[in-house]
Amino acid sequence: PDVAVLKLETRGATTEINDYMIERAKTIIKSAAEMHDCTFEITKQGETPAGRISDDLAREVQSIIEPLGIFKEVPFDYSGGGSEDCAYFLNRVIDRGG
Repeated sequence: PDVAVLKLETRGATTEINDYMIERAKTIIKSAAEMHDCTFEITKQGETPAGRISDDLAREVQSIIEPLGIFKEVPFDYSGGGSEDCAYFLNRVIDRGG
């Protein structure tokens, strides 16, 4: 049979950016299928939200670390590093007030 399988993964710096990328990919796949008079099926295998920080916790950590003088600067941001498990649990803790 004439069948093609396309597997893809999207990643964005934020959940909002990744959601946008997913919607754009769906639009492109749908348009390509229609252009060639083909059918298509999209099956989501999983997803992970982007991690985020608690502003209160970040301020508290800054206030403890800055006086120690062991770092040139203590930035107030989150680079998004870490595993998918880390992002999931970090968001879950923040959502519950932690």
